[in-house]
Amino acid sequence: MLIGSITNNTNVNTLTIGDSLSFTVHDPSYPASEWDLQLAFNLQGSKMATVDATASGDNHEIVITSAASALFKTGRCQAWLIYTNKADNTLRKSSYVGVITILPDPSGNLTPSPTKLALDAVNAAIQQMIAAPALSVSFNGQSYSLNNPRDIYDIRDRLQRTLDAEYAEIGIATRSGHRTIRSRFI
Repeated sequence: MLIGSITNNTNVNTLTIGDSLSFTVHDPSYPASEWDLQLAFNLQGSKMATVDATASGDNHEIVITSAASALFKTGRCQAWLIYTNKADNTLRKSSYVGVITILPDPSGNLTPSPTKLALDAVNAAIQQMIAAPALSVSFNGQSYSLNNPRDIYDIRDRLQRTLDAEYAEIGIATRSGHRTIRSRFI
């Protein structure tokens, strides 16, 4: 999907972090002389970024600079056009445009997703359990010990599957179908 047509009638469905993108939005129902426009991106239900359009006659020009896209997070984002009436800002029209996949910057490092951060925390808790068998560790408000490690291993495996799916979505090869080696027999 996204964003309708760009100058040469090309549909955009991906944007690489650090790249720039510009296009014109023409909607006779919402001319730029009467309406402001924002392009909004939502990632996993949370606002990731908004880009204000500038008026060009009755059209709206949207420019995503490379500096702006460098702040984006990777993943599949919902894109929305949000029109706000200039004379009465209580008049607003949101229009869903589709999904755009934000790809990682090939010259940089991938920003860790919330799933990756949670997986790292679980793995750190597992390492603490292994290093000190008598120790109980806490993760996500729950306590785990080597007496009952299956729950924390199940959490780790579920997070790994979710992270593999996130990576596959943005074209990063994963170790799908991998077998997890556990540090203790359970």
